[in-house]
Amino acid sequence: LTVTPLSGMAGGMALNLNRWRNQVGLPDWSQEELDKYAQAMVVQGIEGRYIEAEGPAGKPQDAIYGWLGEEPGRMWFIKLRGDVQLARDQRDVFRAFLESFKFYDTPGATNGK
Repeated sequence: LTVTPLSGMAGGMALNLNRWRNQVGLPDWSQEELDKYAQAMVVQGIEGRYIEAEGPAGKPQDAIYGWLGEEPGRMWFIKLRGDVQLARDQRDVFRAFLESFKFYDTPGATNGK
């Protein structure tokens, strides 16, 4: 599990969601597919997108479940990466983590305000 804030837009939402898909062996989504399959999700007032990317069947089969959030001047990356069965087993725990996540004051952070 990683939580990473980056200054600026870090390439944008589509580029980063597709990067996660590529990391588990999946092809890019078109903008239409991103709009359809990347679930809108707000974490502590910050709008973002949630995806579950599971690599093609085979050994080993990796998964990335993650949320990307955008606020002025910053992009947040929160992702769970690992074996697909482990990710599936921890899906509800990960989503509960996202729902309870708190952004603490750091220089330049808006904390969802």
